[in-house]
Amino acid sequence: MTLHVQFMTMIVMVAGGFYLGIALETHRRFAIYWKRRTVFRFVLEILFWLVQIVFLYYILFQTNYGALRAYVFVACLLGFSMYHVLFKKMYQAFLEYMVSLLRMIYRCIRLVIQTVFFRPFVALLHIILACVLCVIQIVVYILRHVFNLVWIPVLWGMSWIYKRLPKNLRKFLNKFSIIYSTIKNTSMKLVNWFNVKRR
Repeated sequence: MTLHVQFMTMIVMVAGGFYLGIALETHRRFAIYWKRRTVFRFVLEILFWLVQIVFLYYILFQTNYGALRAYVFVACLLGFSMYHVLFKKMYQAFLEYMVSLLRMIYRCIRLVIQTVFFRPFVALLHIILACVLCVIQIVVYILRHVFNLVWIPVLWGMSWIYKRLPKNLRKFLNKFSIIYSTIKNTSMKLVNWFNVKRR
């Protein structure tokens, strides 16, 4: 390994350590949102560190074909320390600003979606339902009056026919109507009793 390659490896690993500090700070900032989900947090921690290891080794492989030396770890630790000493406070402020900005953008997008799409859709749905109910009421009103127009002459005709029936037949029909009323009342009592027992 030439001196140039060693020097480039040192520079790259210092930058890698600096990056690791930023990545770890970002991960810790957002980890508060899933701290109560133990299993999810555990899996995410493992995935985070696996991704960082693979990424750092990849840039090391691109620099010196993946040769691990003691100075590689020292350089990475140096970059990590430089981040903590020189840039941690600055990056934390920047990260908080970005989080606030993303929250504001999310609220604006949600407000736009609610104003432009959701609320008009709900209002249109209410109008459609109101129109459907109005049409149903009109149809029921018309059908009821049509039924009355048809049923009243039928009742008059049946009454006229009944009055002209022989007395014996009318008595029989009266007995039949009494039996029908008794069966109907008994059935209604059974249904009411069953409903009370079911409660």
